[in-house]
Parts: sequence; C-alpha cells; structure tokens
Amino acid sequence: PTLPPAPTDVLPTDVPADASVTPTQPAVQATATNITQPTATRAAARTATQPAAQPTATQPAAQPTATQPTATQPAAQPTATQVPDLSRPTRAPTATPIPAQPTPTPAAGELVSVRAGDAPQLDGSGSDAGWEAAPALRIRTQNGANQSASEVTVRSLYDSKNVYFLLTWADPSQSFLRAPWEKQPNGSWKVLTSPKLVANDENQYAEDKLSFFWVAKNLPQFSVNGCGVACHSGENPEVKPYGNMYTFAEGHLGDIWQWKSVRGAGQVDDQYLDHTKYSPDTPAAGFHPDPDGGGGYRLNQNDDKDAPEYMPKSGGEKNGAPGYILEDEKVDFDDDLFEAGDRVPGVITAPFRGDRGDISAAWRYRDGRWTLELRRKLVTGSPYDVQFDDTAKTYYFGLATFDNSELRHAMQQGPASFVFRR
Repeated sequence: PTLPPAPTDVLPTDVPADASVTPTQPAVQATATNITQPTATRAAARTATQPAAQPTATQPAAQPTATQPTATQPAAQPTATQVPDLSRPTRAPTATPIPAQPTPTPAAGELVSVRAGDAPQLDGSGSDAGWEAAPALRIRTQNGANQSASEVTVRSLYDSKNVYFLLTWADPSQSFLRAPWEKQPNGSWKVLTSPKLVANDENQYAEDKLSFFWVAKNLPQFSVNGCGVACHSGENPEVKPYGNMYTFAEGHLGDIWQWKSVRGAGQVDDQYLDHTKYSPDTPAAGFHPDPDGGGGYRLNQNDDKDAPEYMPKSGGEKNGAPGYILEDEKVDFDDDLFEAGDRVPGVITAPFRGDRGDISAAWRYRDGRWTLELRRKLVTGSPYDVQFDDTAKTYYFGLATFDNSELRHAMQQGPASFVFRR
C-alpha cells in the first residue's frame, strides 16, 4: 500500500499505546441512511438466517388496547433512500455471461458486503469499479472535539480470503501537525501542545483518525447499545477529563481498528479492549495494542527529550509536514540547518510487524475529503480480533471519527449491523 502524499501529528509525552477512542459526552442520535443501487429487494440478497439490524426509532410502536392483549407492534421500517445509479463502463462479459445479481436493499443501519469480482487495489482513490456494486451506508458521527461531526459513507467487498472497506467523509482540514518540534528564538526547541494539556487530551496538535469497534468476544448488549457498553464517562475527572473505556467482565473483548493519518505507515493500528480499569499503572484502562513483532511509531526526541533526534532526509519546507519521518528515511538531526520558527515532525514511523499490523490501509486527502481503503483477512486466528468466519452471521460495529483530536472523537449512537451477501 502507498502512503499518503502528505500528512497528519505526535504525543508530547511517551504514553502507553493510544487510549484514543474514549468518548466524553453522549452522542446525538445517529442517523444511518443507506444508498442503494436501484432495483433489487432485500430478500433477494439475504437468507432467512440473517436478521436485519433494528432501525433507530424516535416514536415507540403503538401499544395494544386493553381488550387486545397482543404483542406490541414493531415500528415501521424506514425506506432506503434511492439515488441515481453511479454508472461507469462495465467489464467485458465472459464467454458464458452470468445474469447480474440484484443489489440488496439493506435495512437502515445495515452494511452489506458484496463478493468482489476483482480485489480492489488499495491506493486511497476508491476508484475501482467493483466498489459500485457494493451498497453504501451513511453513518452520522457527532459531538467530537473541535465541534466535529461527520457523515461517513461506508462500502464493503469480500473474496475468499479478505474483507475490504471503503470509507469517505468530509473534513475541512488535513491535520498533520501532531506535536511537532518548533525552534524558539533563543535557539532551544519546544514540542507544540495545547495550553493546559491534561493526560494527552490534545485537540490542537493531533491528527485526523477513524476507528471501528467490533465484538471480539462476549460483549452483551453491544448489538443494542454499541460502543456505549464500554464507555465510562466522568471517571477520574481530575486525571482523565474524558473518562475511560473498558469492558464489564474478564473475557469480554472488543476489537478496535484505529486508523491514524500521521502514524499509520500503510496500516491500521489493531488494538483490543478488555476489563482493565484505570489506575496510575494502567492509565489507558482497557485499551491495549495487539501483540506485535516490532515496527510501529515512536516519538522523535533525543535522549534528553529537549530536541529532535532525527530530521527528514529530503529538504523542502521546514513546516513540520508531512507530520512523520519514515524509519528508513530518517537522518541524524543537524540543528544548524534550522532557524527560529522552523518545525520538524515529531513522529518516527514504520509498519507494524505481527498481529498489530494485520489490517492494510491506503488513504488520500483531497478537496476537503478523506478517502480510506482497508483490507483484512476474514479469519486472522488472533483471539483479540473479530473473526468473519461465518458469512451467514450478522456482525455489529461502531464507528468514530477524530478531527485533529487525540481522544475526543465524534461517534455514532448505537451500532450498525454488518452482513455478507452470499
């Protein structure tokens, strides 16, 4: 996979592996609108064993009268929004053409993964024709730092080995100044951070991010409440004003996929959430990185932590872009090459090795929008990962977006369901 042509940001202090997806305030009710190709019914694409996710309803269903002790009638299913067909030139038919399968009409809040003809190329463009066969789900995230709210459009494909996701959303700026170094008038160096920064609650010198939350093992009520089952806002406010995240019992595990636009190095940071609560020895509470075999990101600081250790190999503007220095392109820092006001990226990054790096990614920021493509094996074998080993099963996930924020993300309320069209 290719790296983005330009950035995103770094922690001012070396902290445990990113407890980054902790919400701080309840999200506004999310709305999920499905974009579907015209034609096709949902029944044509789903088997009877695949229950649709229940839509969010603002009005309760009518209650039965006293003389009619029947069960409460469910709320009416919302209809999917139809949009014009996004047509592109089609592929040449094979010698024995197969009739086109109807595109399923998903229930509200349901993402349908369609079997891919050809695997999409991960280049961050989202331009592969195969994506058009996949119905799109729109997920609204709200109440993030910097007054952020996003409508994320999600599509999915799969083949015999992998599952793929395409996500796009608007963002007014590409945030890549993640705790950069800046040379001061007196010749010293300083890491730029927000004023009165507490416990890495950075919302000015951070990066743009996006995360998935899946069930890895035993998360009761996740299919109803989504990420809220692990959110503990208001705990330890004197040291963590944004709260904590952890599961309620030992053996309950969440699978966290966190894409980081500065530190990614062509991958998503694969993490997990368990029942660990906050303590001075466990400041990240339930968050942990998946086991890894090296690589990854680290702070660009010398042994005294008072200046950068490395600088980019190439020249260019000394404004902190692109926010990171690749491990295999770093060179020793030379202070004489910089003047007051110059900036140096605060992150050294390289691909993860091992379980933590099993999600490949490519992305682009263009015309005020992020485009992100992901690929992961259907079955990884890791106890910390969701396993897509049953294509007749319904899976559930939550989504969060970070607009130049380390921790205070915008989130959807409740989960979305995820199914495979077989």
